[in-house]
Amino acid sequence: YVLDVGGTRRQIAYRVDIGSWIRLGYNALALPGNRPTFERQCMAATFTIPGSAIALQSAGALHRYEGPRPGRVRLVVPPGSSTSTVVLPPVRDSTSCLKA
Repeated sequence: YVLDVGGTRRQIAYRVDIGSWIRLGYNALALPGNRPTFERQCMAATFTIPGSAIALQSAGALHRYEGPRPGRVRLVVPPGSSTSTVVLPPVRDSTSCLKA
């Protein structure tokens, strides 16, 4: 986390404004050069809601089980957690998490 290593909210906002970073969620940032893979979206979703975990079809796709396909990231969240902050779209390249 940027704030944990001495960064400020203003520094985060500046880097997002100029395009150096992409905001994926409340606690999730990415570099513009990194492809928007299913794995990245899963990690961003879990960073957005502390204590959450990848669940259901998303977990199956992430572990490369036969059948589940990457798409909308589904989470299980701790009781009382707000899910209104998770607004990550599904990844368009549906095979990105299946490539070796």
